[in-house]
Amino acid sequence: MDGNNLTFGDETGRLPMESEGVAAKSRSVGLDPHTQYLPFVDGLRAVAILAVVGCHIGLPGFSGGYVGVDVFFVISGFLIINQIKDGLEAGRFSIMSFYARRALRILPPFLIMFFTVIVVAAFIIPTPNNAMEFARSVPFSPLMLTNVFFYLRQGYFDIDAREKPLLHTWTLSVEEQFYLLIPILLVLIFHWRNGCGNRHRSGSCVAGRRHHPDRDKSR
Repeated sequence: MDGNNLTFGDETGRLPMESEGVAAKSRSVGLDPHTQYLPFVDGLRAVAILAVVGCHIGLPGFSGGYVGVDVFFVISGFLIINQIKDGLEAGRFSIMSFYARRALRILPPFLIMFFTVIVVAAFIIPTPNNAMEFARSVPFSPLMLTNVFFYLRQGYFDIDAREKPLLHTWTLSVEEQFYLLIPILLVLIFHWRNGCGNRHRSGSCVAGRRHHPDRDKSR
C-alpha cells in the first residue's frame, strides 16, 4: 500500500489492522487487509453534527451542543495520529505529502466558503463598526489564525458573536495548526525513540563482548 494514499483520518474512518488474523479474515471476505472500518467514528460524527446544528438554531435541550466541536477534535486527533504512526512504522511517511493531502482536502471547500462569506457579508453587515471588524478578521482566515485573532479581540467592547461572519473558522484554524505541528512532533519522537533503541542495542552488544572476551578471540 502506498503510504501517500492511506485511507485514514477524517477521510474514511479506517485504521491499520495490526493483527495478521484480522487481516487474513478480511482477505477472505474481500476487504482491504490494511484498513479496518470503524463505524462508531461515523456515528460520533453524526451526533456531533446534530449537536452543533441544534445549538446554533436554538433547539430546546441543545444549549450545550457546542461540545460537538470537541468531539470532532478528538476524532480528528485519534485518526490522524494513527495515520502518521502507521506511515512512520512502515517507512513511507512524508511530511510534505501529508501537508499536500490536507491542503487538497480542505482548501477547495474552504475557499468557496470564504469568498461566499465575503460577498454575502457586504449585504448583511448592519453597521460600519461591524464592517470594519469583519475586514480586520478577513486576512486571518486564510492564514488559519482566526482563533488567535478572535481570542485577542474579545473583551468588554467586543461585538456580539452573531455579528462575526468568520467566527466559525476558529475551529478550522485550530485543526490546521494541529495538522501543521503534529507530524513534525511525531517524526521527531519516532526518530528519537529509534535512536535510543539503536544505542541501547549497541550498548548491550559491547557489554556482552566485555563479559565474553574468549568468544571474540576465538573468531
